Amino acid sequence: MKKIQKKNITLDKFNNFIDEVYALNQKCKAKMNNSNYEDKDARRMIFQSLYTYIQNFHFNMIFSKSLMDIDFYKENFDNESVDETSMKNVFDIYIRGALDSLMISTFVQVENYLRLIAKYKSIGDTNIGVTVKNLGKKFNLSADCLNLWKILSNIRNSMHNGGIPSYNANIPYKGTKYKFVKNSPINYANISDILFFVNELLDNLISELNEKSSTEGYIEHNYANLVIEEEDL
Repeated sequence: MKKIQKKNITLDKFNNFIDEVYALNQKCKAKMNNSNYEDKDARRMIFQSLYTYIQNFHFNMIFSKSLMDIDFYKENFDNESVDETSMKNVFDIYIRGALDSLMISTFVQVENYLRLIAKYKSIGDTNIGVTVKNLGKKFNLSADCLNLWKILSNIRNSMHNGGIPSYNANIPYKGTKYKFVKNSPINYANISDILFFVNELLDNLISELNEKSSTEGYIEHNYANLVIEEEDL
């Protein structure tokens, strides 16, 4: 397996990413507020679900800047050996974990949303790939929508397999070909990539499917009647 060479992110660049995440969150909130669907409809609640995870990632990015301040370590840890290298390592691990969480949470919520619409139309399948193909045929989804899902599925599969184990993939999307090589490290999983793909989900796959399914009746989200009991920390 090849080793990925990491590049350092400057503070200015990181602050730009924070602004991008905030803008993405506001877009998600606007789509939720402007939705014509009922509050508990899956086609509205997908925006509510994603808004929560994007907001959490935004908080994580803001808080993570403390990890670049050596005084933070002196105040909170009994460790006199902290230096720039160790701070960088802690920062990288923290952001990587937060980014992976955003990617996985986004995938899970979108997969659930797709399955709910397919179930409503009785075209679902235990294999999500088959379900998406069925949705594509039923609602005449664009090739870009279907390819976007393939790209995200390959990123997801690479995350838990350390690389796609059984095949190579070369998937076109909006003029770019996204290449996945068998048993190679994850491609397209850095901050800029994930923010791009979440943006595309909002503006492309979700928006197109919401529009093309607008004549369908109420599709209740499976979280609609979920009761969450909170415990004191």
